[in-house]
Amino acid sequence: MKNITTKAFALSLLMASTYGQTEDADKTLRLDNTPFKNSEIYCENDKELHPFQNEFELLDYYSMSSDEGERQVIVTVENSSSGGRSLNHTHFVAILGNCEHINPMKFERKFNGKEIVTLTLNFGFSKFPILKVINQP
Repeated sequence: MKNITTKAFALSLLMASTYGQTEDADKTLRLDNTPFKNSEIYCENDKELHPFQNEFELLDYYSMSSDEGERQVIVTVENSSSGGRSLNHTHFVAILGNCEHINPMKFERKFNGKEIVTLTLNFGFSKFPILKVINQP
């Protein structure tokens, strides 16, 4: 009887760990293909949402998403000014697959002159992928 109980316990542990892995897999962010990264997109902008003018150059970015629809982007930006500047969420806009324009979640980061930094921006959840990220109108 003890052997059956031990096997049942081991099986329930295995099932619980597999369930946890599947649940976590839905939340895992994976790099997305970004075919519009270097292309023009001619979407209507109903909200007229544009990034605020700034002195930051978007050097490169990579979009990430989860099966649950979480959208994040890794951006590398350079402060093109020789003086210190502050970068925030209003300096970026993502264009989604349904042509909606959105800002990332609120953040702020101070930069030294000519500093280059890689950051992760959180754009929340959407069933549509991020097609492109812009930082200047």
